[in-house]
Amino acid sequence: MERNDGLIAVHVGAGQHSESLKKKYQKLCRTACEAGSDALKSGKSSLEAAVEATIILEDSPLTNAGFGSNLTMTGQVECDASVMDGSQLLFAAVGAVSGVKNPVVLAKRLCEQQLVKISHGRVPPSILVGPGAHSWAQEMGITTIPEEDLVSSKAKKIYNHYKRKLDQPEIQ
Repeated sequence: MERNDGLIAVHVGAGQHSESLKKKYQKLCRTACEAGSDALKSGKSSLEAAVEATIILEDSPLTNAGFGSNLTMTGQVECDASVMDGSQLLFAAVGAVSGVKNPVVLAKRLCEQQLVKISHGRVPPSILVGPGAHSWAQEMGITTIPEEDLVSSKAKKIYNHYKRKLDQPEIQ
């Protein structure tokens, strides 16, 4: 029987991407795929492999995820992440969460916690958003950081550019 080491595929996100950064995007994707592939080869689950690959993307200022995310209208970083565990038929997601270094790690923990029985017949959540997601991250020991540590100079520059435009009166 032929051995299958799995397949890891990633992308740098939707939207417009600078042609001048194409080689950097390719290198980033290669690094992320290698991290996921190495995880599978070492016996980790597909969920763990996907998370390890995604952490590479979240930590890069080249992507709009984690560090370097686009800023909201109020200049904040709010990240989303979701995961699926096909072996357990589980899904979990976090949304609009600030101050979490790697939102995918938070989504993974939320997914794993669905297997833990909680008191009084309650059902563990599969989706957490906003400040509640941040509080839960802290309770679970997930790495939280000052929100400004997620703001890249590029994201701040883009935010300031569009903020100035929006602050101007609209000409009709």
